[in-house]
Amino acid sequence: MNRNSLDGLADSWLMKKQEVEAAKAELIAIEQRILPMVSAREDGSVTTQTQDGKRVTVKLPMRYSLDGKRLNEIREQIPTELLPLKVKELLDEPALKNMRTEHPHFYKIFSQCVSSKPGKPNVTIKEPAHAV
Repeated sequence: MNRNSLDGLADSWLMKKQEVEAAKAELIAIEQRILPMVSAREDGSVTTQTQDGKRVTVKLPMRYSLDGKRLNEIREQIPTELLPLKVKELLDEPALKNMRTEHPHFYKIFSQCVSSKPGKPNVTIKEPAHAV
């Protein structure tokens, strides 16, 4: 089989994808065996040195989320300057694309403060469905 053909490259991609998934699963299994052997602390990282001098760092991040409805119920009980909140303006991409087509004059003005760059190409390959 010609490895430069699209079918050949697709086959190679599928094989490597399987290898990557297997390697990820193997790494997770090894990490699960490492965890009981090292120190760790919630919401931080701890580094442990092995007998051979390797440095093993374990990070246990804490993910926080906000219940907006509950916040509105309790926000008056906390001084505004003490609330651990910040407002962040984010670009609404669907609205930007709509502005570009529906309101080109405003898009031309707004585009002065927007930059763009191509994202990483995403390739997905699926085996053909074979009739039973």
